[in-house]
Amino acid sequence: MLDLDGPRLSMAATNPDRKLRKALSVYDLLGLSMGGIIGSGWLFGVNKAVFTAGPAAILSWVVGGILVLFVALAWAEISAMAPRSGAIVRYPFWTHGSYTGFTFGWAYFLTAVTVPPIEVEGVLFGIASVNPSYTSALTTSGTFLGAPVLELNSLGIVFAALLMVVFFFLNYGGIRLLGKTNTYVTVWKVVIPIITFITLFTLFQSSNFSFAPLSGAPSGSSNFFPLGVSSAFLAIPTSGVFFAYLGFRQGLEYGGEAKRPQRDIPLATIGSVLIAMVIYTLLQVAYIGSINWANAGVTPGNWAALATSSWSALPLKYAVAAGTGGWFAFFAAVLLFDSWLSPSGTGWIYLGTSTRTLYGLSVEGYFPRGLHAIHERFRIPWVALLVSVVLGIAFLAPLPSWYELVAFISSTSALTYVTGGALIPAFRKYAGGLHRPFKLPVPWFFAGASFIASALVLFWSGFGVITWVLIAIYIGIGIYMLYAAPLKMGLGWGASVVLAVVTFVVLGVLAYYGPMYGAGQLVPNTFLWSMTNMNANILYFALFGALTIGMPIVIWALVKPEFRKHISAAFWIPVWTFVFYLLSYFTEFGPAGFPHAVALAFPYGTVLAIVLGAVFFVWAALSAFETDELKAMVAMGGVIKSEEEEEAGLSEAPGIVQAPPA
Repeated sequence: MLDLDGPRLSMAATNPDRKLRKALSVYDLLGLSMGGIIGSGWLFGVNKAVFTAGPAAILSWVVGGILVLFVALAWAEISAMAPRSGAIVRYPFWTHGSYTGFTFGWAYFLTAVTVPPIEVEGVLFGIASVNPSYTSALTTSGTFLGAPVLELNSLGIVFAALLMVVFFFLNYGGIRLLGKTNTYVTVWKVVIPIITFITLFTLFQSSNFSFAPLSGAPSGSSNFFPLGVSSAFLAIPTSGVFFAYLGFRQGLEYGGEAKRPQRDIPLATIGSVLIAMVIYTLLQVAYIGSINWANAGVTPGNWAALATSSWSALPLKYAVAAGTGGWFAFFAAVLLFDSWLSPSGTGWIYLGTSTRTLYGLSVEGYFPRGLHAIHERFRIPWVALLVSVVLGIAFLAPLPSWYELVAFISSTSALTYVTGGALIPAFRKYAGGLHRPFKLPVPWFFAGASFIASALVLFWSGFGVITWVLIAIYIGIGIYMLYAAPLKMGLGWGASVVLAVVTFVVLGVLAYYGPMYGAGQLVPNTFLWSMTNMNANILYFALFGALTIGMPIVIWALVKPEFRKHISAAFWIPVWTFVFYLLSYFTEFGPAGFPHAVALAFPYGTVLAIVLGAVFFVWAALSAFETDELKAMVAMGGVIKSEEEEEAGLSEAPGIVQAPPA
């Protein structure tokens, strides 16, 4: 039997969470979530969604918001029960062990560390749009998905790096400075989109919703679905819709620094999604109705052409500027200013998120202990902050455009969020006595809905995006085997190095000889990938499956028996991702140039994805086990008191209550 006093005392005395300053109110947490949500996504997403799906983009925002709400509900229960900074990367380790914890922690870190450079790019694009001389000084033209896009040039990258340094000092000043500064900025960031859709409604033309599909449109197209029904779902992960909602997680990530986390985290998390859903949907309706086709230089009803129109740089600004009168000119200037402020606010928040993600991974033993060092004065994980800034700047040179990462970030985030659904049944089983200020009814239903919602976003991302998401994830697995596997799994150093090298080599072969995501389709590269050669396709999937599914089996065989449960509890991950990857190949979300007709036309592929998602959810939920860390967390009552609270004799943690597990 677990010694309750032992773990309670030892972890309470040594856990670095105690050094974090609990200074954030519910308004600060809501401000962080809303500040994370309203960044560059709303400035660019409405146009990208509409040239992807036409008027059906409205449905994209509604469905996307509902899916994110299911995800947020699951995480709200968990984070209120056991608030931690770096929360999302730490919980899976408690219930599913080392391999699962690192896999999703690495995926989440990839999303968090790339958001600040994306937001910085948005700021620089706004500055460059002021006049042609700025445009030529800071930007250059590039190509993405077969269409021209604006990219930062060398000077633009230098200025972007300097702005990242500014974000560093905002975070370095401590959580109080970040929280209070962001709260004031967030008021502005929420008000401006509201004024924007009100202004656009004065330019509303209902005829913009009545154009017939152009010739060559997919079967089943209509006025509302001019690019096909499936386009509305494709737009969710690839057009910035899901990306625009991702900021809800900020209330979770800063949970360890909240004054009353068990009450305030659910309020901030769920409230931010509902507010954003209303704002984004009305904004999309207003934007579609206000499109001035002549001003944009586009033939009326040619939705896809908006991708390369003169409006594409700052679409909302140009939509407002097309109006007649002083107010429209003035507010267009306000939107130009907001194109600098909103992404900046999101950028400095996400720098804090990536910092706390590294902090959480370090606390759980995946990275060196130095990354969870806490600054004695400002009470922040300063080493992790410094590393996050350096890595964020490093992403600017190879990926200098907003459009080049949004689909990758959205899809990788969706992959990490599936764990929320799997965690609910696990915590109900193994931590059923902990106080839950926010408790989901019918937990298996809402947990399953959360899992399936995240899995669908990954599926809708399309075959090309999933390819690179999985390759990036398994690069992390190679890193895991080099550092964490010997320390946390007892795997011999020699075997760890060999397995890591094999992983990197196979991934290199798959990436180089496999499907290359460019020009809007998967382009045949060399002999291994030919869209007309089914034998080559079989070889590709066989190699991919051998790596993703075979590697955990090899690790299971090599580690000591007492560590094998960590691999067994994670085995659903490679099987799920590979099955969904293969499924996407046979649907309309598969690669362009498919050698024969789509085998599973919409909605049959999506229905099958839902059914398979339910199966994998049950597998994932039943794979959980009671780790030593979970036992210790339960022994402490879920909430860790800070040093300041202990000195003042304060604590919100209700501890363990005498209630049967749900």
